[in-house]
Amino acid sequence: MSTPLLWISMGWLLTIVWLPVATALSSRMDDTDVWAKVIYIGSMILTALAAMVQRVYLMRHPELHDLSAETLREGLGVDISMRVLFTVALVVAALVPQIGFYALFVMVLTGVVQRLLRRPLRRVGRAG
Repeated sequence: MSTPLLWISMGWLLTIVWLPVATALSSRMDDTDVWAKVIYIGSMILTALAAMVQRVYLMRHPELHDLSAETLREGLGVDISMRVLFTVALVVAALVPQIGFYALFVMVLTGVVQRLLRRPLRRVGRAG
């Protein structure tokens, strides 16, 4: 463990602890309220971003773990996929109020987006 990794992990943990609050807030708001979606889906975007920051930090500090580079790259692909798709869901939910939280069904595409990122991430992994 290093001090920066500890703080990155605390930031990720804060996003996890915040999720029930975001869920409760969004459930109290009107379904057509854009802020309900921003709070809820935005919280998940932050969680995915924090996970990605952790993974990138670990990729740059191999002395802190015994994970393979391939395992870290695959995890990074999941993190990026989730962040991109949560962002797409938020944009759709905000722009098309009738769809609302059903926009989160785009998350079923996580595996597809991850596969699309596999080749570019292999290059990034070698360059880093």
